[in-house]
Amino acid sequence: MRGFVLVVYVLAMCLMFGATAQASPTIILDGKEIDAKGIIEEGQTLVPMRIIFEALEAQVSYVQGAVTVTKGQDTVKLVIGERVAYINGKKTPLDVTPRIVNERTMVPLRLVSEALGADVKWEPASKRSVSRRRAASRR
Repeated sequence: MRGFVLVVYVLAMCLMFGATAQASPTIILDGKEIDAKGIIEEGQTLVPMRIIFEALEAQVSYVQGAVTVTKGQDTVKLVIGERVAYINGKKTPLDVTPRIVNERTMVPLRLVSEALGADVKWEPASKRSVSRRRAASRR
C-alpha cells in the first residue's frame, strides 16, 4: 500500500510540474535561427549571453559575476542577480534579473540587443524572438 501511495504522489507531482513547463523560444537574428536555448521569465526572453552576443558580433567578458558586452563604442554591463544594467555608463533598470541557469549565464535579450543596435520583436503565436540589426550596427 505504501508503494502505491508513493507512485500516485510521484505521478501527481509530474503532472503538476509538467503543465507549467514552457517550450524554449526560438531566437531569430537577421532572418537566421540562432542555436541558443532561451527561456521566458517574467514575460522576458533570457538567452545564453555568449552565443547571442557573438552572433551580434560583440565582445563578451565575464569577471566575478559581471558580464560586459562591447560592440564598437557601445558597452553594456550586467551583474548576475542585480536588476540594473549600465548602458554606456548610464544606470538602466531591468525587467528581469540576469542569472545562471544550467551553468549558462542568461541575460535579457531585448535590453542588450537594443543597446547594441538591434530591434527585437516577440511573436507569441510561434514563440519566437526576432531581432534585426539596424543598418548602421551591421558594420
